[in-house]
Amino acid sequence: MKNTDNGNRVKVDPYYALARIYDQVMDHVDYAKWVQFILEIFEEHGLYPPASNKKTPILECACGTGTVALHLALRGYEVSAFDSSAAMVEVARSKVKSLRELMRTTLYI
Repeated sequence: MKNTDNGNRVKVDPYYALARIYDQVMDHVDYAKWVQFILEIFEEHGLYPPASNKKTPILECACGTGTVALHLALRGYEVSAFDSSAAMVEVARSKVKSLRELMRTTLYI
């Protein structure tokens, strides 16, 4: 919340300005390695990879610009993702739109 000049409070999206540059700021993160780590945890808990024909839907909370969700979808997982920042979701949706033809499954953001 932010106070205006007339004393009213308005809700402000803290990631509004960051969303456009978030992927550049986070460029140092090896998302492929991070997703591989997540997949290893999935297997330890009996969440099977898509090739096993046992579909396990994945819900990613606080997906930001959707990078992890995209990596999972590109590996065949059915992913639904959300974020409280409309600006981050807008970036995520544009990334999904540009990569949709490469996905073997569904990704909802």
